[in-house]
Amino acid sequence: MKWKDGYDERNTMLNVKLSKTIGLYQILDPKSPRTFGYNVYHVIATVLLAYEMVVLSLSLTGIYYWISNLSYMAPQIGYSTNVLCTCYKIWLLIQHPGRLRSCIEVACIDFMATGRFGAALFRRTRAKTIRVTRAYVMMGFLILSMYIVTPLVFNDNYLLLKGPDGVRHQYHLSVFNVFFPVTSAAYNRFFMLFHVFEIVFGYVWVVYSHVFDLFVVTMCYAISCQLNTIGVVFATLGQKMADYRGECKTTITRVHNDRETTGCRGSTLCIKRNLFCP
Repeated sequence: MKWKDGYDERNTMLNVKLSKTIGLYQILDPKSPRTFGYNVYHVIATVLLAYEMVVLSLSLTGIYYWISNLSYMAPQIGYSTNVLCTCYKIWLLIQHPGRLRSCIEVACIDFMATGRFGAALFRRTRAKTIRVTRAYVMMGFLILSMYIVTPLVFNDNYLLLKGPDGVRHQYHLSVFNVFFPVTSAAYNRFFMLFHVFEIVFGYVWVVYSHVFDLFVVTMCYAISCQLNTIGVVFATLGQKMADYRGECKTTITRVHNDRETTGCRGSTLCIKRNLFCP
């Protein structure tokens, strides 16, 4: 990583390669390319956020328009809720990149490992974080691919929806079946165009949801690693103190014998050895 001088990506809990692939690294990197003084990736995220909000408004309109179709409304409410959460995640990434970057910079081996055991625990936790985040992102894109391909495979499937006027309309099965203010005939005729709109909508949803979730999962594992390290230190605290006291008593006995042998009557020898017993 290049956020700090001498920052080794192997010593951070973040899956750096994955974060660069999906854009988290570029969004948080203060040295990313800029246009008109703004981070290019922030500008792109803002444009895509506006696109998501427009499609989301159409989806909410569809819920109202097709209110008499419960089988259609239920998934639309679920999609709308999740997309709304994703829009909030995008807003957080744009508004607070510095705070998020500081959290990731702290989640490194310098702040989380104490001794050999702490370093080994950090390595194991980092490996687990990389596996989990990689599997999570792959699963998300796999599900999105299934959503995209399904309407093309089942090309003859249509949704029969009842409008407010009581007339039933047939719409071609699509990715999310977002409501567009066009007639059913126009929708079916230009289905591929609307299908592309929904693919972009779903892609932005999945990518930016994973971008923020990657940060959250990383911080959860980092906190877990730090708490485990602290727990181990406290668990061995009494044992280390007992070992220290035993060593201290042995040293005092040896000093006492030396005093009797050399005839020392003062505390010079004790002071030179810097003896201290709790």
